[in-house]
Amino acid sequence: MLLAPGASRAYIPVMAATLKTIQASVSADGILTLAEPVTGPALAVVTLLVEEPEPNEATLEALDEPLSGLPRFATIAALKADLES
Repeated sequence: MLLAPGASRAYIPVMAATLKTIQASVSADGILTLAEPVTGPALAVVTLLVEEPEPNEATLEALDEPLSGLPRFATIAALKADLES
């Protein structure tokens, strides 16, 4: 049982989280730059989109799977251009 200093009853910490997606870039030396400001300290999970000169085996296999009408993009640049339009 956790007790806050001077408290007579149990203190149960409550955590709440809101997920927000923010575009960012990572420099060659590992500096992460967010595309928009963040207020206050925050924890983050970073997913890297690594651009490869040619698709790897897993990507080629995924391209062969049916996508039920979802659009396909030959390159990351094509995906980015579609997202920015």
